[in-house]
Amino acid sequence: MRQNIWPVLFKATAIAALALGYAVSVSHWITRDIVSSDRHGCLGPHIVTAWAMGVLGMGAALVLVPTVERLVQGVMAAFLPHQSSALRWQIARTLAAAFLIGNALAGLIWTSPRLDLFVDLHRPLRTESDVLIMAMGLAGGTAWRTLWPRWAWLGVGISIFMTYIVLANTLTRHAWC
Repeated sequence: MRQNIWPVLFKATAIAALALGYAVSVSHWITRDIVSSDRHGCLGPHIVTAWAMGVLGMGAALVLVPTVERLVQGVMAAFLPHQSSALRWQIARTLAAAFLIGNALAGLIWTSPRLDLFVDLHRPLRTESDVLIMAMGLAGGTAWRTLWPRWAWLGVGISIFMTYIVLANTLTRHAWC
């Protein structure tokens, strides 16, 4: 049986690019610059790095999660076993929209210089927050897959743009050092 190798190569390349992007985001050189900037009260590098990790997580959702219908139906059936499939799907879509709004608002936490420095100076907390940011990106991409199964990439683009607007407004008040 002959299989097409291109989808497998695409996924492998995407996974490697995502892993490399994460490794760069948490590298010693980037972390050192972020800590230095946070000590001076500059938010730019920290916010941009958190934004990049969220984008990497959303990209991972687009590449690794081709369809969420079966996953969502299974999870919703576990929580709402006596409801119809249509109602479970509607509730899942509502929860996905609520999650996307909460995910966008969670990015505002990185606009506090004191909190940024506190997280930076505690390595376990910094590692945990980096993994959480990636997981939130992954969940955000999955939420877009739930809302717009065929157009999830457009939803991810909307999330990236909305987050960029928050970044631009924050960075105009707190210049780069």
